[in-house]
Amino acid sequence: MYEMKDDNKPSSRRPPKAQRAHTPRQPSPAYLERRRQGIGEGNPNRGPVGEQSIPTTVTPRPKPPYPPRPKTAAQPPPKAPRPPVQAQAQPEPVAKIPGIITSQDNDKARFLRNLLNKRDRYAAKHFMVEGVRLVSEAFASPFKPLYTLYDPEMLGRTELGQVLLLRLIELYEDKKGVYPTTERIIASLSDTVTPQGVAAAVPFIDWKPEELAAKKFHLVLDGLQDPGNLGTILRSAGAAGNAAIWLTEGTVDLYSPKVVRAGMGAHFRVPSAYGQKWPELLQQFEALGIEQIFLAEGDLEDQPDQGRHSFRELSSVDYFEVDWKKPTAVVVGNEAHGPGVEAWRNVSKLVNIPMPGGAESLNASVAASIILFEALRQQLKD
Repeated sequence: MYEMKDDNKPSSRRPPKAQRAHTPRQPSPAYLERRRQGIGEGNPNRGPVGEQSIPTTVTPRPKPPYPPRPKTAAQPPPKAPRPPVQAQAQPEPVAKIPGIITSQDNDKARFLRNLLNKRDRYAAKHFMVEGVRLVSEAFASPFKPLYTLYDPEMLGRTELGQVLLLRLIELYEDKKGVYPTTERIIASLSDTVTPQGVAAAVPFIDWKPEELAAKKFHLVLDGLQDPGNLGTILRSAGAAGNAAIWLTEGTVDLYSPKVVRAGMGAHFRVPSAYGQKWPELLQQFEALGIEQIFLAEGDLEDQPDQGRHSFRELSSVDYFEVDWKKPTAVVVGNEAHGPGVEAWRNVSKLVNIPMPGGAESLNASVAASIILFEALRQQLKD
């Protein structure tokens, strides 16, 4: 049950401020005593009533003149005034270089770009080299580039690039087929993810027969397909300096951009011939006095199908037992299927690389390099 509210019962709550009666405050006894003594009345600087006033302003005391500071014996000389800061000369923007190639449709840029395609490459009889090192190798060789496009800003980022840039600027001023361009054009010509700022078109290298005949060791690449393997073999041959390279039909393109990069400039040092057919190749070997053609031995799966030709049993010899001081040839076949039928019909002996570790076979470029440097070792002792 709810309790009924009694309106006549006095409330315990405090009434609102408007309804409260005003009761004036009574001064405290201490306050009344201070009033009686005159403290706190009028000017706060005054004491009790009847005392003299305290002045509120203070006259400042005059400051005596200070004596001059004595001069010391070791006093630094006065600093020379700093010369005004001069604005440094900013390099001229690439876009303002006279004669710069900025269009993708420029005939020289288009010519270089087409060299990435094999059909256009062989139609033009030129291949492309890109990068500071390869272009420098091209200019140092007898096979000078036809066109060279470079970006000054990109070459200026490395020390080797700056050295090449100085030479390219001289050739540009002499109108030697060298043209500045932009980073965008260089990127469109490049076959790599990070171009270095220079690309050149070099004519196919036509090695003379006497240059090929000057080598005692001849390496025949029959059906090799991996550009990296071909480039590595070229690089090893360039390091040894004792070999000529022969590429039969069906072998990876000698001037493929990947082969050129992997060769690291060996194209300009190693005599080579591509697109060779076995009948003509055998005639050239006979003229060079090559009596034996060895086949770098692989596993049995590398041998062609017996139904395609009359199978031949070939004797095998370890690579370090062969007399490499005489003119000799070694055939390296396809990575997966070995050499072709024509190679099997014309080789005279298998050359073996012992593998006591239990491996079934070696990479084609590794096997070729081992035999190549064994031939060099024997030739240096002769």
